Amino acid sequence: MPYEPFEAIGQDAPRPDAVLWIGPAGCGKTHAVIDEIAALRALRAFGAVWVLLASGVQVTSFRQRLLAGSSEGVLFGVEFFNFEALYRRLLDRAGDPQRGIGQTAGVHVLRRVIEHLRDDGALEHFGPVAGTPGFVALAERLITELKQGLVLPETFARAAESRGPKDRDLARIYHAYQTF
Repeated sequence: MPYEPFEAIGQDAPRPDAVLWIGPAGCGKTHAVIDEIAALRALRAFGAVWVLLASGVQVTSFRQRLLAGSSEGVLFGVEFFNFEALYRRLLDRAGDPQRGIGQTAGVHVLRRVIEHLRDDGALEHFGPVAGTPGFVALAERLITELKQGLVLPETFARAAESRGPKDRDLARIYHAYQTF
């Protein structure tokens, strides 16, 4: 059965300001959204349309399908977001911009922080491997998870104190990174 988003309110009803499209895989959501965007573009050629998808991969795939279905080959005013990008955009529009560094810069900073801790002898356990790319990548993933979980460096350090040297090293790295 094809996906029919406006079945309940009718095709001639005024379009809502926002629509959440949900359904199982393969039910036709993407095609229906592409058709809806085309209809909106016909009504308001330069009006803003925001498309929220779960990941960057989904954004790329949807953008390609949308452009492939467009007779003009370009669609002005259609913006694509994943959840993180939408969050940043909303905070910017609310006058509370959040500034962060990109992943490449973050890894560079993390590598320097780890090297500094190693050179100062502050790493009990990870000193010998602290400068290796694999360790830096693992530390970066841990820090990303801690930040996404809203775990403060001080909270992590308190939990790590009663554990072994590995956890204390990771707490030092997280604290130094956040301080930097």
